[in-house]
Amino acid sequence: MKKKQTRLIIYTGKGGVGKTSISAATGLLASTRGKNTLVISADSANSLGDAFEEKISNKPIEIEPNLWVQECDVYLGIEKYWTKTQEWARSVLMWQGIDDIIADELLAFPGMQELTVLLEILEHHKSGKYDLIVVDCAPTGDTFKLLSLPEAGNWWMEKIFPWSKRINRIARPISKFLSEVPLPNDDVFDSAEDIFDKVSEVQKLISDHKLTSLRIVMNPEKMVIDETQRSYSLIGIFGYLCDLIICNRILPQKALEGYFSERSEQQEKNIARIKDSFDPLPIKFSDYFKSEIGKENLRELGMNIFGNEDPSKIFYKDTSFKIQRLKDSKEKFKLEINISQTAVDDFEINRTEENIIFTMSGFRKIFLLPDQLKRKEIEKAVLEDKKLTIIFGEKI
Repeated sequence: MKKKQTRLIIYTGKGGVGKTSISAATGLLASTRGKNTLVISADSANSLGDAFEEKISNKPIEIEPNLWVQECDVYLGIEKYWTKTQEWARSVLMWQGIDDIIADELLAFPGMQELTVLLEILEHHKSGKYDLIVVDCAPTGDTFKLLSLPEAGNWWMEKIFPWSKRINRIARPISKFLSEVPLPNDDVFDSAEDIFDKVSEVQKLISDHKLTSLRIVMNPEKMVIDETQRSYSLIGIFGYLCDLIICNRILPQKALEGYFSERSEQQEKNIARIKDSFDPLPIKFSDYFKSEIGKENLRELGMNIFGNEDPSKIFYKDTSFKIQRLKDSKEKFKLEINISQTAVDDFEINRTEENIIFTMSGFRKIFLLPDQLKRKEIEKAVLEDKKLTIIFGEKI
C-alpha cells in the first residue's frame, strides 16, 4: 500500500497582515472538504487559539471534524527533544550558582522555538495521520530563521561537530583534575546528532516542491509590498517553492466611496504594483471584512480567497527565478526569471539601485535584486520561452 503523501503549506508575511486568520481559514476550508488537516503555529505569540476561539495546547486537538490545531511550547519542546542536552546545560548553570528556575528560563536558547516547530512538523508528517499540514509562521524575519536552520545545522554537523566530539573526549579526563565544570558526555553528543539528523530530514521535506510550498500574505500597502518583495527574493535564493501570494484586506468599492475615498487611487496603484512585481505567480485577493475575523467568519474568509478551488493544491509548480554563478567566472552570475509573456524583439530593461524593471508591449515586471547582484553590471539579456535570462558581470 502506497504511503500517504502529506501536503505542507507554510504561510509567512509581515507582522499584522493576517497570516494567522488566513492559515486558520485555509485549514478550516480544507477540513470541511474532507481533508484531515493540522494547523500548527510557529509563532511564539501563539494567536491561533484566538482565531479559532478555542483553548489549544502543545498537542494537536481536534476542534472540528477533520481539523486539528496545535501551538508549539518551546519549554515542552526542550523537554521532549533535548532531554540529555537540557540535563547537561542545567548542570553547567547550577555549577555557576544559577537558581533552578532561572536556569530553566535560560535553557530556551535562541532558535529553540524554530527548532521545536521543525521537529513537530517532521513528526506529524511522518505519522501519515494528516492529508495537509498548515504552518502559521512568525513574521518574515523569524520565518527565515526557521527556514535557514536546517542548512545552518547541516553545516555545523558536517564541519564542527566531529571535531567538538573528539576534543571533548580528550579534554574530559583531564578536566576532572583541573576543574569541576561538567563537560558533555557521549550521550549529549549522540542526542544532538539525532536531532540534527531529523533537521536534515526537514530540509529535504521543505525543499520537496511536490509536497511543500510557501505562501506570502500581504496587504496593498507600500511598506508591506517592499517587505514582501524581499521575502519573495529570499525564498527564491533558498530554492524553496512559493506557489501563491494572498493580498489581504482589499477595501471594497462601497468603502472607497465614503471615508476611504482618498485611498481608492492609492489602492489601485498598489495592486498594479503587486501584479507587476510577482507575475507569473498567482495572486488571490481577499476583502477587508466589516467585522473582526473570528471563528464564525473563518469559513467566509476561506471561500472569499479560494472559492471552489482546493486550498491545498499547488497553484504554481515552478520556482519564479534562479541565480547561478557561471562556471567559467567567479564574478559572473546568471539570473533566470519566469514571466507570463512570450518572446518578442521589442523589450526594454531598466534598473534602479534595487530593482530590475522589464517592459514589453504594455506589460511591466518589477524584480527586486538580491544583494549579490545589486552591485553588478548587466552584460546581456535574452527573452526566450517565457524566461528572461540576464547575465551580470563586473561590479559597478
